[in-house]
Order: sequence, then structure tokens, then C-alpha cells
Amino acid sequence: MTTPVTIVGAGLGGLVLSRVLHLHGIPSTVYEAESSPSARTQGGLLDIRDYNGQPALETAGLTEEFRKLILEGRQAMRLLDRDGNVLLDVPDDGTGGNPEVERGELRQMLLDSL
Repeated sequence: MTTPVTIVGAGLGGLVLSRVLHLHGIPSTVYEAESSPSARTQGGLLDIRDYNGQPALETAGLTEEFRKLILEGRQAMRLLDRDGNVLLDVPDDGTGGNPEVERGELRQMLLDSL
């Protein structure tokens, strides 16, 4: 018999945990103070790092869905001097380890997976 798990908070961490537990056949209940996912704006952009966020999404079986949310070109970097001369221009070639996604879209993806 598996003991159900109670998760307080439907933030990204709580939703990923609930998804992973679900995949392993462990029942969970997520409690959230807000009345609905659309009760407030979910914030801006997030960098999902290759050493913590991406492995969590892989464990949750959501890598393919996550990749659809990535905002292309957001890992480009340009440094200018005080006169506006370009000192460094590194394009986003898609190989970076911290792609950006919209927080609200990521949260909705996690909700839809449960």
C-alpha cells in the first residue's frame, strides 16, 4: 500500500513533484491558496538550467513538451562599450544550457500533465 502525499503549493516545484509521484503510482493532492490557475499573472521569463530544471522536467517525462515552450534566440549575448561599440556578439545557436520560457506557460504545461 502506498501512502498518499500532500503537497502545499501549486508552484512549479510542487507541480513537478506531483507529476513525478503520479508517474511512480504514488497518489498526491496539491493544495493551493489561489482559487484558480488564472487568479493572478504568473510572472515573466524563467531560465530553465541544464543542471537542475531540465533534469527535473526529464524525470517528470515532460522534456518534449518543455522544448515546445522554449523562446528561441533568448540566449544570445551582446556586450557594448559606453560608446555603443560591440565588444562581444554571441548568437543563440540553440546549444545553451539555460533556455528561457514563459513562467505561465510552463505552469500550465505542468497542470495539464496532471
